Amino acid sequence: MFSTREIAVLIWIAIFAIFAFRVLKKNKQLGTVSHIFKATGKVIKHPLMVITIIYIILIYLLLNQFKVITGLGLIKDYWKVILFGLFPMIVKVATDYENVNVHKMFLGLLKFSIIPLFIIGEYTFNIFIELVLVPVLTVMVMMITYIDYHPEYNAAKKLLNWILSIIGLWIFAYAVKTFVANINDLKQLLFWEKMFLELLLFLHLPLLIFLKATSYYEQILIRLYIFSGFHLTIL
Repeated sequence: MFSTREIAVLIWIAIFAIFAFRVLKKNKQLGTVSHIFKATGKVIKHPLMVITIIYIILIYLLLNQFKVITGLGLIKDYWKVILFGLFPMIVKVATDYENVNVHKMFLGLLKFSIIPLFIIGEYTFNIFIELVLVPVLTVMVMMITYIDYHPEYNAAKKLLNWILSIIGLWIFAYAVKTFVANINDLKQLLFWEKMFLELLLFLHLPLLIFLKATSYYEQILIRLYIFSGFHLTIL
C-alpha cells in the first residue's frame, strides 16, 4: 500500500516527533504543543473551514459511491492528493485571494509532468536507500531556501542545485528502468486510476471559487468594522 519512499518519510516524521517531544519535555515546554493543538482547533472550528471539510468529505463519499475511489491504496493516494494538492491551493486562495486566478491554478493540473512525476513516486528505491535520500534531499532543499534570503551564499546554491539535479536524474533513471521492467502494470486499471488521481481536484473548483469570494467578503466586513470603530471614536 505504501511505497518505500512514503515509509521512509513516515519513519523520519516519527523520529523527529519523538526527538521534539523529548527536547520540549527536557526544557519543560510541553505547553507549546497544547497551544499548537488549541490554535489548530480554532482554525478547524472556523465556519469556512467547517464548510471546506464537509465539502471535501461529501466529494469523497460521492467518488466512493460511484466506485471511483476504492481499495486502501487508492484511498490513501487520494487523501495524499487532498493534503498536499488541495490544501496548499486553499491556503493560496485564502492568503492571496486578490491576485490568485483559481481557473489558471486548476488548468495547471493539465500538464505532461503528471506522468513522469507519478512514475518517480511509484517506482522507488529500496527502503534503506530511501531512508538516506529523504533527509539528504530535505536538508538540501532547506539550505537552498535559506540561501534565497542570503544572496551572499549564491555560490553554494549553485553547487547544491547541481547536486540536486544529479540526484534527480538518478532517481528518474531508476524509476523509468523499474517502470519498464514492470511494463505489464499498464494493463491494470488501478495503474491509470492512480496516475490521474490528481485530476480529481477539478471537483473542488467550486469550493476554491467560493473561498475566494468569501475572502473578499470577509475583508470588506473587517474594513467596515475598523472604519466604523474609527468613525465612532472621532465622534
